[in-house]
Amino acid sequence: MGVEKFLKIAWETNELNGEANFDIDEDWKSAQMPLFGNRKLSKIEKFQLELEKFILSKNEFSNKEVYDFTLENGHIINHALPVIKKLANKISYTGHHNISYNKCYKMQETKNFKVL
Repeated sequence: MGVEKFLKIAWETNELNGEANFDIDEDWKSAQMPLFGNRKLSKIEKFQLELEKFILSKNEFSNKEVYDFTLENGHIINHALPVIKKLANKISYTGHHNISYNKCYKMQETKNFKVL
């Protein structure tokens, strides 16, 4: 829970990359469209692509795996939820996704997802 609280504060301090109160990696450039080629992905966009690959590389996965993957990559749960919603037609689960510290660790409510 401490990691989640730390990351939440870090991302509230710097919504662009969650690293500091200034732009270390010049992530502001990811918002600019280049004249030639593809634009640079933001830290959040890179993470969401990695999470999508992680999910689609498995036959089954749990809410705890998504929660742990998110924190291990230095992101907050709010960055992972759009990926779950985006993959709604590629994954199967019932009810709520239950991706939070309380559900995964405190209450130990494991929810299994299937990749279709």
